[in-house]
Amino acid sequence: MNDNTNYNYIVNPAYALMANYIRTVPTFHCPTDREMVPIGGKTYPRLRSYELNGFAGWIGTKWDPRIASNWKVFAKLTETTVKTPAGMVFTFLDVNPDSICWPYFGMHMDRDSFFNFPNASHNRGGVIAFADGHVDYHKWMDSRTFNPASTDWHQHDAPSPNNQDLAWLRDIQARMAEADGTEALIEGFGELSGRFQRSV
Repeated sequence: MNDNTNYNYIVNPAYALMANYIRTVPTFHCPTDREMVPIGGKTYPRLRSYELNGFAGWIGTKWDPRIASNWKVFAKLTETTVKTPAGMVFTFLDVNPDSICWPYFGMHMDRDSFFNFPNASHNRGGVIAFADGHVDYHKWMDSRTFNPASTDWHQHDAPSPNNQDLAWLRDIQARMAEADGTEALIEGFGELSGRFQRSV
């Protein structure tokens, strides 16, 4: 069975840590994700449409060397603090179907380049879930984000100079680091004073 369509990887506890809590396949698939995988002359829907923030929930010692390692990794909900509340900690993101591969959503913090492209099938925007349980919508502004092109999606280093969407993804990290005095979550979102607000 092809890895792109093997649902054991998301609903079988032998493979997936979340399988003890989420046993329904559609939970992992966005209704707007209509990409199909050709196998043996037939087509099948992709396994999933979402990725988990690489800096939220990572366990083990092996780290992707393409992603900066000197940033705070939230392993448990109890590690969120007053200055980095759960409502600012990004967990899951709707990912561009051509860009999805690893189970985590990566970010380059040192340059204007996409590791993964976010999805934009919701009126040029995508959905983002947070550690406190709320989900929000963000509309992308740069055409290179909502209509991306790549010669190799899985090199995970697609330059996009002066892309305001990349700047938005990284902006809260800088503000959180300034406020906390320590490294904070790379892909957190929202205002330091409280809950994330809808962006349009």
